[in-house]
Amino acid sequence: MADSDTKIVEMLSVLAEPTRIKILEVIAREGELCAKDILPVFAITQPTLSHHLNLLIDNDILSSRKDGRFVYYSINKKSMEQLKKLLDTFTEPPVVSSVKKSKTQVVKQKDKKPVLKKTSSVPSPKIVIASPDLEEIKRSKKKKKSDRKKKDKDKKKKK
Repeated sequence: MADSDTKIVEMLSVLAEPTRIKILEVIAREGELCAKDILPVFAITQPTLSHHLNLLIDNDILSSRKDGRFVYYSINKKSMEQLKKLLDTFTEPPVVSSVKKSKTQVVKQKDKKPVLKKTSSVPSPKIVIASPDLEEIKRSKKKKKSDRKKKDKDKKKKK
């Protein structure tokens, strides 16, 4: 995983907390704010708010600016754009290839087991997968069952 991927995973982990999402919503709606302006919105203590704000800053989700004795918080647009790009990749329609999807069909050959063949409108090597015969599977199950019965009889005779 690349460093940028790790960073985004950590951002998503930090954003998994509903209180932090609500902090982002307040800052996005109101613009740059200091902690004393954010605190009344929540039923949490000032140290808890500071903890959440510090996590958001440490993970580049928020930016901070000190002005006198107040620290003002704003959304880090660059990091949010990176996160948005990633999330957009999950909702974009897939790229349609000019190559038609291949189909797999069962082909029964004379006096042979059925086989799966991969067919496509685009020339490609044929893939043939042998399919086990149904009768062969039944015989195998019967053999296993009879082997178990035979072992059980042998155990009883030894006792």
